[in-house]
Amino acid sequence: ICGTPRYNGYVCNALKLGNNQLQKITELSRCLKMLVHHSTINLTFLDLSCNCIEVIPSDMDEFPIQVLYLHSNNIRSFDEVKKLSSISTLYSLTLWNNPLENKADGNYKMHVLNLLCPAFTGNTLLRKLDHA
Repeated sequence: ICGTPRYNGYVCNALKLGNNQLQKITELSRCLKMLVHHSTINLTFLDLSCNCIEVIPSDMDEFPIQVLYLHSNNIRSFDEVKKLSSISTLYSLTLWNNPLENKADGNYKMHVLNLLCPAFTGNTLLRKLDHA
């Protein structure tokens, strides 16, 4: 966490939790609200890369996340990725080096884009997938 500590969380807009061997992040929303001052307004960058995460919490849309790093985890299901479609502010997402990358007959990126931006009726802000 880079920011100024306060009695009710750090004043920051980015949180880097990569490389921590995190497995279950079911209480992530509660933790983010405790760690980041006004996280539901300020938190725009979240790095959860290089962990062991399999399940993405369904309440990630509580935060105005623009950049989300989930690469190098253990996400196996496209159903987990679909949960991210509710984050209307999501601009950049990384998912490479997860087991789901080997699914969808080599069309992993197209499948992810179809889940997150179906006919551009859902999340139309997404512009970068895996830094491309």
